[in-house]
Amino acid sequence: MGMVLSSLTDAARLVGVHGVRATMREAVPGLVKGIKAAQINKADAKALGAVTERVLQSRLASLADLQDPYRYGSKFERYLSNASNVFTKATGLGWWNDTMKTMASVMTQNRMMRNALNYAGADAREKAYMAYLGIDEDMAQRIAGQFRKHGVEEDGIYGANVGDWDDDLAARAWGAALNKDVDRTIITKGVADTPLWMKTNWGKLIMQFKSFGLASHQRVLIAGLQERPHRLAEQMVFATAIGMLVAWLKYKERGDDEEAERLLNNPGLWIADGLDRTGILSLPFEISNTAEKVVGVGGISGAFSALAGDEDRGGTVSRYANRGALGAVLGTSAGLFEDLATIAEQLSAGDLKKSGVNAMLRQLPGATLPGVRTAIHVGAKPLLHGETE
Repeated sequence: MGMVLSSLTDAARLVGVHGVRATMREAVPGLVKGIKAAQINKADAKALGAVTERVLQSRLASLADLQDPYRYGSKFERYLSNASNVFTKATGLGWWNDTMKTMASVMTQNRMMRNALNYAGADAREKAYMAYLGIDEDMAQRIAGQFRKHGVEEDGIYGANVGDWDDDLAARAWGAALNKDVDRTIITKGVADTPLWMKTNWGKLIMQFKSFGLASHQRVLIAGLQERPHRLAEQMVFATAIGMLVAWLKYKERGDDEEAERLLNNPGLWIADGLDRTGILSLPFEISNTAEKVVGVGGISGAFSALAGDEDRGGTVSRYANRGALGAVLGTSAGLFEDLATIAEQLSAGDLKKSGVNAMLRQLPGATLPGVRTAIHVGAKPLLHGETE
């Protein structure tokens, strides 16, 4: 549940890439209606490898940098990879990712086919979009020819039916373009999205769970500013609203009603929290959030709180609420040792505090799974806290 909650802002990417009108006209009907052309698009997307999460279960492993197809893995690394597959199924992340990629694939195929069928009449931006996907005028004509022979059009949705195409080169170009656009719409980290130093042992240790931010920075912010900035602005507004909901639900999920109420009473902090969860300004927020943990000086969230006139300007965004200074700088593995040190120190002194209880709960296997997290934080955590008071 927690992973799916954090991924709800993916829905705004459809708006950022294709626009509000196309999202409402194609993505939603393509998902909920039984349109034959949309069903063909879904089947093509699965066959071409654009929608495979429920088969490969690789999303969580990619976010956590647990698997890399280009490196040799030890038995322990293979164990982590297999464990991530099981946890991906348990969290529902595979279902959510495939749903979003299905909607994105319907929209991408519609947009590509519209441009291919009327390439001469397409405007300069749409031709640039096709060129970005590796489709020139000649290839567009070949794709259009294959659609006229094998495709289906229904209610403004084009079903390419690629499996029946007899032009193998056109089919490969179509598949490559589809995968490229879907992977940048629903952010899927690629090999080239992170610098080489992050592939070293120390780099992987420090930057674990942060490589997605680098991919988002390039595929969302940089690409959005270069393409259609007004769509990036629309995405930012939509995603921030969803992110605000996610931040509030995250606190409620773990039974932290005090922090949830704090968001409601401090709109500046709440907006900053929502913007942080969009992933659009991932690098600035990573730097700001880390600095807040280390030096205690308000960064971006503090600036938003000041602008909004919040009563309480000492809060931090919910993503970093449970991170210590060491974990914020050196990654989750360092945060693990920081938690163990806190637990050992308080137990040896015979004075278990709330920070120690929270650190102990973070070490429980499966504590972030749907239902389990809520049961621990709403049921067990208050009892443990009561014993520490």
